[in-house]
Amino acid sequence: MVMQLVISSLYDSFNEYFLSVAEILSNEAHNKLHIVTCLPIDYLFNSFTNPIPSSSMKFTPHIELEKIIKSLKYSNALGYVEIPTKMIKACENTISLPLAYICNQPLASGIFPS
Repeated sequence: MVMQLVISSLYDSFNEYFLSVAEILSNEAHNKLHIVTCLPIDYLFNSFTNPIPSSSMKFTPHIELEKIIKSLKYSNALGYVEIPTKMIKACENTISLPLAYICNQPLASGIFPS
């Protein structure tokens, strides 16, 4: 009987806590909402006061592609380009440099295939 009271009290405590958390979060979200009364362009200028950090992408070295090819499972199953994994693994040293060139070309030119 005592155990049931303890468990019941525990259930009530959890229930009260989680119900109050939802209400608090709902009130906070409601308080943060505001209506923008300025022009959209002014809103954008005011919202983005910090400059966007620059990013750079590094070229993929052929050694990285060789590691990826080595990690492939041996299989006769055909992949996306319908070449068996066994064949790709067999000629990894031959195709890694041209494949690296193909992979890096969009980064170098800024033109990505569709």
